Amino acid sequence: MTVKQYKRKYFFGFLFGVIFCLTALSIAGFFVYRSVPTRFKSKVSYYLKKATQNLSHVSKRTIPFPDKTQSGPIIFKVNVGHIIREINPMIYGSNLTAKTEFEMDIAKFGKEIGITNVRFPGGESDGYRWKLAKFDFNDRYDEAPLANIENVIKFCRIMDVKLVIQVNIESGTPEEAAELVHYMNKGSGNFRVDYWEIGNEVYGNWDRAYMSGEDYAKVIKKYAELMKQADPAIKIGADWGGPRYQQFDDAVLKGAADYIDFVSFHWYPNHINKSHLYKGRNHPFPEEVMANALAVGNMVGRFKNMILEFAPHREGKIEFTVMEWDGSWDAVPSDLEFEYKGMTWALANGIFHADALGQFALHGITVANQYSLQEIMHGLIRGWDKQAGWGGSRWDGETIRPKALAIKLFARYFQDVLVESELTGSPLYYKKPDWRADSYAGQVPYVTGYASKSSQGDALAIALINKHAEKDFKVNIAINGAITENKGEVWILNGPDLKAQNDGSPGVVAIKKYDLSDVKNRFSYNVPPHSVNMLRIPIERR
Repeated sequence: MTVKQYKRKYFFGFLFGVIFCLTALSIAGFFVYRSVPTRFKSKVSYYLKKATQNLSHVSKRTIPFPDKTQSGPIIFKVNVGHIIREINPMIYGSNLTAKTEFEMDIAKFGKEIGITNVRFPGGESDGYRWKLAKFDFNDRYDEAPLANIENVIKFCRIMDVKLVIQVNIESGTPEEAAELVHYMNKGSGNFRVDYWEIGNEVYGNWDRAYMSGEDYAKVIKKYAELMKQADPAIKIGADWGGPRYQQFDDAVLKGAADYIDFVSFHWYPNHINKSHLYKGRNHPFPEEVMANALAVGNMVGRFKNMILEFAPHREGKIEFTVMEWDGSWDAVPSDLEFEYKGMTWALANGIFHADALGQFALHGITVANQYSLQEIMHGLIRGWDKQAGWGGSRWDGETIRPKALAIKLFARYFQDVLVESELTGSPLYYKKPDWRADSYAGQVPYVTGYASKSSQGDALAIALINKHAEKDFKVNIAINGAITENKGEVWILNGPDLKAQNDGSPGVVAIKKYDLSDVKNRFSYNVPPHSVNMLRIPIERR
């Protein structure tokens, strides 16, 4: 017998032995199981089932968004000499409502974090009567100081912000709107307002001015004609329904494109809560919230394509604005004891806000107003006006939500001219489509980056964002078109984890500043997990 034949014989003998043993064990196990009492069988089945469920639960909760293998180093290239566009500072806005506290510390807070404009009366469709300082459909605002337009103007002066006005079409008239334009821009109000949104969300049946796109186009014409007689230089805005309201948007452009100067999109891409469950959940995962910043390009692209289809002569003449937005909707309307834990108040939503602001700059959005400056649910800070009967405590002066800190990073330290940049090599995760047509679906890079320079050309800002829950990433930065000064600063927004919040624990999520050294045209930077990093580097032109 040859060695080869001997090995083959030995292998088949071993295989036969294994099969025989397994068969014998299976037969023995069958008879043993049949002899076990039924009550013990059911317990065994129960614990096996629980173990299976627990393993399934763990796999879904711990790695719902597995990393895709990183193909190589992460490289961020910046071309300082290639200007994309000037960044409109009005993307750092918020909404001001009558229930906001008319207090000096609230106004100073807005100024300190860099809010540039506020929209008033800030959503809803309550029938604001500016002459009477009352709301036709909400008497809880009757005693609120910010129902008075004069107080709104004072508040805006203290904050040093511009004002966007949402016109009452649910109970008002074109004549009233035109009088308000004159009062603000030409009369005793003496506080110029350029952006005027006609109504709030008339495409939705929750709005008191709910109507078809065809009827709304007629309303826009009537209001625009009289309002522009009062001041031809103002900008008229139309409610924009987005991909869920295609017929409405079509009709608005077909019927009123010549009368509007901007469209107002209200964007809440992760609308998951107790009333809107998603796969049995009333809270989104952090990765779902953060991914949605990438939807900005899709919604701007849709708008531009519709302009080309229905009003090509207006291409480049109608702005795309986001007059209300937030990354999550799972907060409770009133939680005075800080008991709520969810995404709206969490670091993950702050990271979404930072990434969204970078996307707004990248895609040329001119005005964006986060919702809202102050309230329990969506506010940048907690609290609301007690005189209006809303109850609760005043803002404590300490609890600043992560999304407010994200706005502060960009408003204060991102520069005013967007320059060309490209980030490659980031690991990815995949976000599946959900029930919202304005959310994002597809591959999501854990690391994103944006670059800008000052209009004077003496400083470069680099924003690097890491969405990963645990991993830090080394980013190799290459700066072209300028000479660095071998030093810099970095502000880092971070907290213990993606779900960390400041409500109930002020300062857990915070911005910390560090000095950078050995900054060259080619250098590396380590981006910590779940963080927003704003690098400021002095530069000289080549």
